Amino acid sequence: MIKTRDVYIVFTLLIALITGCKHGDVAETHKNEDKHGDEIIFSHQQAKNAGLKVETIKSTIFTAVIECSGDILAAPGDAAEVVAPTSGIIYYVSNAITEGANIVKGEALFRISSKTVDSGDAAYKAMISYKTAQIEYKRAENLVKDKIISDKEFEKIKLSYENTKAAYEALGSPNSDGTSVNSPQSGYISSISVKNGDYVTVGDRLATVSKNSKLQLRAEVEKEHYRQLSQVRTANFRVPYDEKIYRLTDMGGRIISYGKSTSSDNNYIPVIFEFDNTEHILSGTFADVYLLTSEQKEAVSVPESALSEEMGIYYVYLQTDDEDYIKREIKTGTNNGERIEIISGVKPGDKVVISGVHQLKSASSKNVIPEGHSHSH
Repeated sequence: MIKTRDVYIVFTLLIALITGCKHGDVAETHKNEDKHGDEIIFSHQQAKNAGLKVETIKSTIFTAVIECSGDILAAPGDAAEVVAPTSGIIYYVSNAITEGANIVKGEALFRISSKTVDSGDAAYKAMISYKTAQIEYKRAENLVKDKIISDKEFEKIKLSYENTKAAYEALGSPNSDGTSVNSPQSGYISSISVKNGDYVTVGDRLATVSKNSKLQLRAEVEKEHYRQLSQVRTANFRVPYDEKIYRLTDMGGRIISYGKSTSSDNNYIPVIFEFDNTEHILSGTFADVYLLTSEQKEAVSVPESALSEEMGIYYVYLQTDDEDYIKREIKTGTNNGERIEIISGVKPGDKVVISGVHQLKSASSKNVIPEGHSHSH
């Protein structure tokens, strides 16, 4: 005979079993929804065609970064100024004299003529004076040998000749076409300050010739980062004409100085590095700069190439199975030009797509599996 108490226990167990099965079904449904809701199917062949690459994320040491802008400049001593040795109208010696042109030491760049200037052509006058003094000096050499003139008179003629020669050579050894202005060193013309036909005066800067062997990176840092500047050790940078990230550590870079103070009307502090131009970078170029400090921390990071942005929100794509991927929203931290710190959305062990992201993103709009759908491998 079954007692009432036993019936109650059996009934309670049946209820719990039924409820547990229902909850299990709901949990499985949620699991499937989480798995398939944003799932992207990308076959092996598609991945191969897209050059798709995946990186298994690890928590590693990440150097603190100060992002800023800057400029690439010629290092002192690397650039030489070409200045006007006389006043007059300037003319380019050829159409090949342009910024970026390669030249050798002593090559003529300009000529200056003052024939049409009221004061007359100083270069032509210097040439005439030199030629006259030269003839007089050679004549005196013979006269002094024959004792026709005294040694004292000869020395006076010689001094006059040497003075006119120095003046002539200082003007670039001019001829009837004017004064030739030559390059003081081999390199390339990094800038030209005058136009053909301009009037220039003695000492005016005409051009700059750079060897381009050493350069400076001048970073402009906002005042709010002042206390971090003493921790800056090196930098990475990118120039507009090249997507490559350049590392100063690869180019013998060293920090030269950083500003200890700045004027009240300037919100930026300069940080200056010098480096060997082994990568043939042009001076006078704007740069995006990533200052690397001595401060380090454990962090999760991904290459810049892994990120996808929509409406100001960043995403990465995770590989969840052999041919399955999902889109994951993330929050980013600092950027060192190569890798970006991930604050949330990715954890160690996740497999993040780092190449072929654009193609995967395009495919995601075509083959997202709708909720409730399943497939077998």
